[in-house]
Amino acid sequence: MAQMTSAENGSELQAIIKQVTKERLQLERHLQIANDSLQRNNGVDLQKYLSLEQTNQQLRQQLDSLDLLQREHKLVEIQYREKEEACRELANTLRYKSALCEDLESRLAAVTERNEALAAANDDLLRKVGQVRKNRVPSLI
Repeated sequence: MAQMTSAENGSELQAIIKQVTKERLQLERHLQIANDSLQRNNGVDLQKYLSLEQTNQQLRQQLDSLDLLQREHKLVEIQYREKEEACRELANTLRYKSALCEDLESRLAAVTERNEALAAANDDLLRKVGQVRKNRVPSLI
């Protein structure tokens, strides 16, 4: 048995070649299945990536819009504070001028009252002068 015949060697070699070929075909099938699966997964991943990229772009645009709105809000807030300060200054000026008007109206009322009193006194004096002239002796005139 130590010696194998060439026919036995040939048939054993054919069996080994057959087995190797069979294993090679199985490996090729597994590789093809793996490639097909990878391509399908890559397709899904590509679609998912494209979808995510589009969403990302939309989010970037929204972020840019929000940044712009935030800058505009800060500007409006500064303008609001300036207007608020101007309004306080106007209110203070209005209070001052209102107090000044009240004082002037009070003075005007006092002057008007004094004028009326002087006018009444003047009328009284004119009436008295008229009576004195009437009562006066004609020779003195």
